[in-house]
Amino acid sequence: MESKVSLKEWRDKLSKYYSDMAIRKYYYEHKGSTKILSNLLLKKLKEHRHNSIPNTIERNKFKGNYNSGKSFINEDGRITIILNTRNKKDTIFYKFIKNELSKYFTDKGIGFNNEEKLKKLEVILKDYYDESHKIKELKEFIKKDSNSEREKEIIKILKKTHKLLEIIESDLCNTLPKEIKIKTIGELDKSTIEKLRDLNLQRIASTYSELLQAIRNI
Repeated sequence: MESKVSLKEWRDKLSKYYSDMAIRKYYYEHKGSTKILSNLLLKKLKEHRHNSIPNTIERNKFKGNYNSGKSFINEDGRITIILNTRNKKDTIFYKFIKNELSKYFTDKGIGFNNEEKLKKLEVILKDYYDESHKIKELKEFIKKDSNSEREKEIIKILKKTHKLLEIIESDLCNTLPKEIKIKTIGELDKSTIEKLRDLNLQRIASTYSELLQAIRNI
């Protein structure tokens, strides 16, 4: 005889994925069958994994909505993405997008209806990755303790470079900036978090700050 469970257990297991009306309909239609309950739950869990943001980004690339790379199907049927990356850092970033991003976001309920939103997410995170690493490289390049000291040092370097270009009569001296303002990580975090909030994607437990910290650590 097939085992059965209560309507309450059906609700506890399925309320995340179905309306109460749908749960009641399935429950009475299948007489509380645990087998049907398991099948319904498994179906939704598979959809949830399939619709994670990294997977959707990869599917969009495969569909040709991105210019990031090309794809092919292995003998075992798995899709492999080959990214046209500019450098090693880009490859590392896209590995993060594919393998780690699901810890922070889900696109449940978005699917293919909001590809534009997922494209924007990738652009925002890639811009943050690039900008945060530029800040890090500047700190390593100019050995000063604060941004104000670094900016003063940059002015000195630019003045010397400008003089050198004048000596060799290069037109580049007319386009060389006289100073460079360095954005702080705090300023970059704030502007990026505002952009992420505007997307209104469903977040998991982690905070935006934890996500940005993880990207800085790549």
